Amino acid sequence: MVSYLPLKKLDVVVGPGDPAGDCMALARLSVAGGRAEVAIAPAPFAGFVLEANQGEASGRPGSWEDAPGKPLAVSVLVRSGDKVLALKRREGLAVQSGPWTASVTGTVVPADAAGPDPLAAAALRELGEEVGLAAGDGELSFRGLALAPGKAQAVALFEFAASLPPEDLLARALSWPRFGEEHGAAEVLPPERALELPLSPVSRLAVGLLLGTPPPPGHYRLAEREREALRRLASLDPLTGLLNGRAFRGRLEEALAPDGRAAVVLFDVDGLKLVNDRHGHAAGDEVLGRFAAALAGAAG
Repeated sequence: MVSYLPLKKLDVVVGPGDPAGDCMALARLSVAGGRAEVAIAPAPFAGFVLEANQGEASGRPGSWEDAPGKPLAVSVLVRSGDKVLALKRREGLAVQSGPWTASVTGTVVPADAAGPDPLAAAALRELGEEVGLAAGDGELSFRGLALAPGKAQAVALFEFAASLPPEDLLARALSWPRFGEEHGAAEVLPPERALELPLSPVSRLAVGLLLGTPPPPGHYRLAEREREALRRLASLDPLTGLLNGRAFRGRLEEALAPDGRAAVVLFDVDGLKLVNDRHGHAAGDEVLGRFAAALAGAAG
């Protein structure tokens, strides 16, 4: 089952991370009303691919608890008028996610984060790389956030309304030199027909949104386990795993509530600036992470 958040806005905060990272990983996710904020940072992609494929092959479900460190992805449903572009994946590129997709998908990379809207940049880049479409070929719109089953990967959902007629859209995709890298065939179909294909869960959700047919109620409701994980992610500092400023103030107010008295211990890490200057901020982040782990261990 795909968990779906029908958001109107997704704000992205870009933070520091692995300087050699080749993808942007989710560090924090907070949701309030019709808006959400994600914090992302550079991270290596290879480890996630191995873990995700093993998880899908074994049927082990993903969870929001696993979300920190997982790459943030984009999925773009491509349509022309009342028809959608359905893509058949090459053999070996689909595990349990399904051999067909009605979406162009990919991972947000550091280059996307250089501009004001990393998610839209990633969506347009993937459209260009996979099917040869550019921003001038249609209109891109944001539809919400999903959690891909098995991978525990957050996916920003987009829709691209192409200005090309359906037959021209199909011809553009099939003639694109890089089309065969990931896909073996393509069709332009009415959404109802597309749903008859063995689509990936995220694509099936995207087609349902296009039809205006609400997904099953479970798709809109986060399980209590997931809600608690979301709350936990929103309260932790992504670098150290300790409480962030907002959560700390909340805990302090709780401690002061009975009689207005509480004890606070302040720690200072000496020489951190010297470490950053000599060895780089990644080394400084490592120092902070290890200090936080030692502190948490000592506190029990």
